[in-house]
Amino acid sequence: PGLGGTPAAPGIVGRWLSEGADLAPLLADPPASIRRIEATFGGDGRFRVVLTNDDLQSFELSGTYTTDPARDPATITLSQAQPEAVRSTGIYRVDGDVLTYEVAQTDPPLAGVTPPDAAAGFGSTNNGALGEANVQTYRRQP
Repeated sequence: PGLGGTPAAPGIVGRWLSEGADLAPLLADPPASIRRIEATFGGDGRFRVVLTNDDLQSFELSGTYTTDPARDPATITLSQAQPEAVRSTGIYRVDGDVLTYEVAQTDPPLAGVTPPDAAAGFGSTNNGALGEANVQTYRRQP
């Protein structure tokens, strides 16, 4: 499963939480000031992400995703439908109950933003200019 744009490699399917030191600095620091991210990847190829900021306001993103787990790190494409249509691509790796994850918006394009590349590995968003600032760590939830 997951090859050729089909839904869901079993490794990423489940509920994930990122908070504290696990948050990517790009999201944790102002202006985003995110303090907690709950992500759910369904076996049906649907995702739901709830971001909570320092003011305890929550924002939900949802849509569909596809993966290519044959790569290392694996690749992921997210087609967000709510609250607006956005496409993001990136890479991830599941090691036990830890998900390392790095994605960037590709459509509509953002000036100067390039997605991470599986061959270059984690820290390759914007051709490496961001370093680890866009790399997120999640912990699997029961």
